[in-house]
Formats: sequence, C-alpha cells, structure tokens
Amino acid sequence: MSDASAASSTSSIPDDEEPRLKYQRLEADTGDLLLETEAACLCVSDKMLALGTRDGTVHLLDYDGNEVKRFQAHKGPVNDLCFDETAEFVGSCSDDGGAMVHSLYTDEVSKFKYSRPVKSMALDPRYGSRKTREFMTGGLAGQVVLNSRGWLGAKDNIIHTGEGPVPIIRWAGTLVAWANKVCVRVYDTAAHTRIGKLDRPKSSNAEGTSCQLFWDGEQILYMGWHQTIKVARMRRKGTADVDALRTVEVVVSFQLDSLVVGLAPFGADIAVLVHNPALDGSSPRRPNNLTAAAALSGGTASDATGVSTELQHERPELKIFTWAREEVAADALSITGYEEYEASEYALATCYLPRTRASSQVRMNGSGAATPTGRQATKWWADGEEPIYYVVSPKEIIVGRPRDGGDRVTWLLEHSRYEQALDIIESDVTLTQATREQVAGQYLEFLVSQDRFEEAAALMPRLLKDNAAVWERWVYMFAQMRQLPAMAPHIPIEHPTLRQTAYEMMLHAFLLNRADHSILLALVKDWPTHLYSVTTLTEAVLHRIRAPGGDTEALLQVAAQLYQIQGRYDLALAIYLRQQQPAVFDFIQEHHLLPVLHERVAQLLSIDEERATQLLMDQYDEVPASTVVPSIQAEQQRAKDAGDSSEAEMWRHKLHHYLDQLFQKDQTAGADYHVLQVCPYCRQYKHRYAFCIPEYLPYLQK
Repeated sequence: MSDASAASSTSSIPDDEEPRLKYQRLEADTGDLLLETEAACLCVSDKMLALGTRDGTVHLLDYDGNEVKRFQAHKGPVNDLCFDETAEFVGSCSDDGGAMVHSLYTDEVSKFKYSRPVKSMALDPRYGSRKTREFMTGGLAGQVVLNSRGWLGAKDNIIHTGEGPVPIIRWAGTLVAWANKVCVRVYDTAAHTRIGKLDRPKSSNAEGTSCQLFWDGEQILYMGWHQTIKVARMRRKGTADVDALRTVEVVVSFQLDSLVVGLAPFGADIAVLVHNPALDGSSPRRPNNLTAAAALSGGTASDATGVSTELQHERPELKIFTWAREEVAADALSITGYEEYEASEYALATCYLPRTRASSQVRMNGSGAATPTGRQATKWWADGEEPIYYVVSPKEIIVGRPRDGGDRVTWLLEHSRYEQALDIIESDVTLTQATREQVAGQYLEFLVSQDRFEEAAALMPRLLKDNAAVWERWVYMFAQMRQLPAMAPHIPIEHPTLRQTAYEMMLHAFLLNRADHSILLALVKDWPTHLYSVTTLTEAVLHRIRAPGGDTEALLQVAAQLYQIQGRYDLALAIYLRQQQPAVFDFIQEHHLLPVLHERVAQLLSIDEERATQLLMDQYDEVPASTVVPSIQAEQQRAKDAGDSSEAEMWRHKLHHYLDQLFQKDQTAGADYHVLQVCPYCRQYKHRYAFCIPEYLPYLQK
C-alpha cells in the first residue's frame, strides 16, 4: 500500500482546518489486477477484502492488497459482494443472473440461477452457523427473494415485490434493509414482517439514482439517496421486551449539494462519499445553465450561447458531517480518470467493527432526536479496530483511515497549533514519549522565539513533567538567554529532582542583578537545603554584599536566612536588627537570643519600644540593667555628638521608660541607676505638684 496522502487528496475545507483522514492507494497485487480489468464492487470484513471485477472474478485480498485467493464466479460483472459475520463465506451476484456462495476454507460452493440480472445480495450474518443457510437477493425482477435451506433443499421465498428494481440489500442481525424505486424498507427476519420504511427523496432527480445503505449494529441505519442523508433508529413499540415489534424512526435528515455515492459512520459523525458533476476543471460546481438531467447523465449541455460543452466531472470528495449537519472535513480525491467517471462508478466500502461501533454510538436524547456532540475525541475506536474507508473507482482503490493522535499532533505542529497539540498528548495515552517530547520542545522553542519567556516557563511543568534531563537542558538555555527569573517559580524541586549544579547555577545567577535579589530570597526560603551547597552560597552572598551596590535589603535577608539554616543565629540576629525587622522579637524568643544582644539592645528598642521593653522585663535577670543602660547611653551620646538634640532626647526618654518599668518590676534590679531617674521624675510630674510628689516618694524612700 503506497502513501498517497499528498498526491491523492486535497481539502476543500480551508487550509487551516485540521483534516480528519489520511489516505493511501491500495496497491500490491491490486494495482496489477486493475490494469487488466475494472473494479465493480468491494466488501470488507475484519479478516480480508473481497473485490469483484467487471470480468466476473471475485478476488480475496489482505489489507495490503495482496491477493490471497480468487474465484471465477460469473460471466458478467460482479454487482455485489457480502461476507457472513465470521468471514467464512462470501456471497456474490452478477448481471448473468447468478448468485453464488463460496466457503473460504473448504471447497463448498452454492450456485443459484435467476432469470433476471441480480443487483444485490446479503448473507445472513449467521450463515455459517445456521442450517438454513439463508441469504437475500434483489435485482431487475423487482423482487426481494429470501433463499432458505430446508429438508427438501434450498427454496426461494418472495418477501416483497411490485416497487421496481432492488439495487441494494443490507443485512444486520435479524434486520434486513433494501431499496427499490419507491422507498427503503426494513424487514425483521425473526418476526417475518416488514417494520417500516424510509421514503425516496421527493426531488424529481432522485428517481433513477442509486440508494446507499449502511447498518451500524441493529440500531442505526444510514441512508444516502441522491442528495439526501437520513439516519433512522430502530425502536421497539412501547416496551423494552426484546420480542416486541420494532419501528423505524428517522432521527436525522438533511440535504447536500452533491450526489451521495456512499456513506458510513465516522465515530459520532458521518462519512459521506460524494460526486460533483461539473462543466470543466475550472468550474467547482455546474453552472445554472446546466440542467440537472445533463449533469446526471454525463452527456453534454449547452451554454448561454447554445454551444455544446462536454461534461468533465470534478474529483469525488469524502466529507465528514456531524449529526447537527455541520461539515467538518472535505477531502477531494485525485483518482485517476475521475473526469470521466459517473456517480455509479464509485463506491464506499467500510470496515467498521462491532467494538468500534459500540464505543462511538451516536448520542440521542429521550425523544430520539439527535443531540449535537461537537468535535469528537482524538481516538474514538478501540485498539486494533481502527475503522477503514475504501473509496472504489474502476482503476484504483483509495484507503482512508482516521487520523490518530500522532497524525493530528504532526499536522498541528506543522501549523503552529501548539496548544491543541498539547491537549492531544495529554488526552491520548497511546502516544509515545518521543511524540510528547517533540510537542514540548517545539512549543517552548516557538514561545522563546517570540520572546514569551514567562509564558514558556509557566508551561514547563505541564510540558516537561518529570523529565529531569529536559528540565536541566532548559535551565541552561534560559541561563544563556538571561531569563532565569522567569523560570525560577516553576523549576521542580521533587518529581523530578534535578542535579545540584542546575539549582546552584540558578541561585548564583540571581546574585549579580540587584533586582533579582528578592527572587533569590524566595528560593532560599522555599528550597530544601539538600538541593545546593549552603556554605558555598553563603560565601558568594557575603562577597556580593561587600561589593559596591550589593548590600540590598533582600540580599541581607538571604544572608540571614542562610545563617539560620547553618544554626548561626547570632549572625542572623545582627542582620535583622540592622534591618529593623519587626519579626526579630519572635526570632529572639524562638532561639533564646536575648542574652547575646549586649550592646545591640538599643537597636531592639528602636524597632518597637513597647515590645522590646516588655521582652527585657520578662527576662531582666538574663539581660541586666548593666547591659541595657550603657547601650542606650551610647546611642544617646552618639546623637549628641552628631548635634541631633531631638534624637538625644528620644534616647533619654527611652532610658527613663526602661528604668521606670524595671523599678516597677523589681525595685532593686536597677539600683545602680536610680540616680538617673531623679531628674526625669521631676520633669514628668512637676506640672502636678509644686514641691512634694507622691509618685516620686517611693523612689526617694528606696
């Protein structure tokens, strides 16, 4: 089978619309066979293909087109072929009036002769397992004939007659559908009764055109006739009893602007092979002055000037429609000789297996009406049961297969639809790791090429997942582009864990730019310490702090955080005091650091005097007045030396407040400094008493 997707099809949907199928020509032995004769019909089973040709031969082929077996069955063209459900028997019929059933694994052959050409034939799906060996035929005699084997041999029973030739019969389970000149009728072989019908389209041009039928299980019947599509559902009358009579209910019906020459389910959608008559290769549709009769007959038509113009047909198209009548795909097939082929010379044969059918059954609401389902899933068939669509023409057969996840990803990447490709790799578990990495790589490269670094970094967890090697590669690439700040919030620290060098490279990169110091601080707080060398980073941070412009608030906090990690709380405390961090009080209490304050007590008071004083009162025995007072006095003196009298007064007030609180806590704890309180008390209470102050007396008495 040769790849013909590029040469054999183009889409009539815009180029940016994603195709739904991929195509190949069926070749191997098939190509040679059709050089000598022409294909007339094709039937598909889950084991093999049966090809009927114009010279009356039935060829059995494998899925690659290799001939397995052949029967010289008829003297005229083979009109129809059918398998039983086990693909052990194949039936064929011809214009020579013959109907034959061949066993594929034994020498058993059953031959039947009728007086008029037989156009259609259907084997009972259980033909091989039932003694009755039933099949139905129809043709120009205008009769639907059921052949059944009994004690006295095979016998024909006329099921229906009187409504014209029967060009097609299709059998599924116990139900048989056939078309004649008037309508499509459905017959229940178990109940031996006709259960319903689908009328022929009312268009006058429909008469004389071929009807197409396809069963999806025993529940859904697809009909294409002229330019009309109908889908019918088989319902049981008023009960769920399996023995109750069934009725036929049309649930979908819509018109096309082309002739239907074949149809089949496509998951929750409908695949339709259409034929487009036209005047010439430059005209996509026949013009208004071309009559429908001329278009259907393949003859000639007169243009507006009365000059005869030879008809030249367009390429056949395989279209996909939703049940809501939306056309979602249309592929024009470049079949050799398509310009001269009539609609009757094309056929669509489909391999659509039971499990595929069950997994893609069309949704319907309680009233039986079709419910629009939107775009169906990437892969709607079961593994090993991919549906296959064979487009048959006289000289070649084109094989269409639904595009799986890999095919769709390839197309989407080619059209830069990365988000859609990403959705597919996340929903289709059958795709390979290589495909996933391809999507991730191309999507990220595209975003980077557009300078969309933050967007690319944010997508990395979704794209790269637990692939540590690819993560590290992108870390190095972002480092080269100096875009690590965009990547920092998204780099994984577990599942996967990268090599230490990747984390250290990122941390050290944030030392250079002052604007990146806050990012470094966040990482040091969040990352486990086993990801990098704490001592190495500490040395680098201290070196940067000593450099010009390096002592930013954020970088100082980084240093404090690293000191904490190493248990060097006194050094971390010095930084927090320098930065006047309110959280220093909790830090001191958590790590019992009050005794190491010494001369830095005054810094604590400048952050929050009330909290600092309360802390000193709670632990005045650990931090005595002999430590606190000199520290405050040193700050007061510094302010005086600087000529800042207001700041000096502030420190004097802080000293008085501390000694006052200490006296109230323990009257002896600050005895060495009581004299320092005399003047402050006088100033504080002189507005209340002229000479003797009651609040002052206890202090003097002590």
